[in-house]
Amino acid sequence: MPAATASPTDQLVLSLGPLRNSEFLSNHWLENRLPIEPEWRELRQRAQETASRLIDLWNAQANRVELYGDEAGLEHAFIQPVFEALGWKINTRRSSTAASLTTRCS
Repeated sequence: MPAATASPTDQLVLSLGPLRNSEFLSNHWLENRLPIEPEWRELRQRAQETASRLIDLWNAQANRVELYGDEAGLEHAFIQPVFEALGWKINTRRSSTAASLTTRCS
């Protein structure tokens, strides 16, 4: 029998937006414990700023993504800025378009 899927009305609403719990964590923890965790409070502003940057980037690039004629153009205009917004440092090798990703120590 296929697993039941949650409808949008089953989503919890947290301070950063809707959440669809796939039963990985308990609803009690998500609703009551997560908001009082120090990391949640400390990183909330940074997470909201990052989400805003990603939304702005997508809004600017959404109609252009399919029009990039080559992978390097798409990587430079969209993919690299996404990784950078998420805190990854991009090291592009000059000999190819492949990028090496390393996490940035904070």
